[in-house]
Amino acid sequence: MERICRDVVLCKGEKGLTEGQDSYATAFEGAGYSCQVLTAISFSFVNTQKLRDCLETPESYSGLILTSQRAVEAIKKSISENPLKTLWKELPVYCVGPATENLVRNTLDLPNCMGSESGNAQELAKFIISHHNRDNKSLLYPCSGIARETIQRMLEEAEISVEKITAYETRPSETLENDLLDIMKVSPQIAVFFSPSTAKNVMAIAGKHNLIARIKAVAIGPVTAEALKELGLRIYATAAKPDSQALLKSIEEAQIEISS
Repeated sequence: MERICRDVVLCKGEKGLTEGQDSYATAFEGAGYSCQVLTAISFSFVNTQKLRDCLETPESYSGLILTSQRAVEAIKKSISENPLKTLWKELPVYCVGPATENLVRNTLDLPNCMGSESGNAQELAKFIISHHNRDNKSLLYPCSGIARETIQRMLEEAEISVEKITAYETRPSETLENDLLDIMKVSPQIAVFFSPSTAKNVMAIAGKHNLIARIKAVAIGPVTAEALKELGLRIYATAAKPDSQALLKSIEEAQIEISS
């Protein structure tokens, strides 16, 4: 296949302490693309003591909801001095995406993970509603300060209690503008956005420097795709689920469709 564009930029959050080689970059480079990672947002952990106190009483909860790798890191940070109590191993951990599930298993040693194939918050909420053993206890939900209300709203409408804790805050990377200008010397570029916040921060700078026409916008899932549309962008491709092979497939199919 003759590719229209061979340059891919992964617009992500800063690399976490527990993250190794970027599997997305590895997949694209293995498929013959040139791939760069643009750090669009940085993170700071908050309410660490509050989260620690919650984790000290697993008997008060019916399980965990983890929708990002950063939420897993927040738990890891909060329990740095003491391991999670054994009861957490018996409770369900509902995860969005295989990367989050793998991190839960490998860094928190929690085996009872489920729902990772759901791929986004709305589908995960549906999964929880259909699979959760309702016992009048709350599900503990550590998340970002800008997390959408989708999961909490859907679960509470289904009479499943949720205790939501802001475990980390996001902000634009201090080097984002300079990094983006350097990367965008090559045009056009396929830009993959991994969250609504990365899309918002990158596109604000791209608009300021008249770079939007150079970007072929790709979304990691439907929520991010909707955010890109709200920013006025035409969606080049959307991954069917949040993993490297699904993302690569969506871009390959988009290139075939356009070139045919």
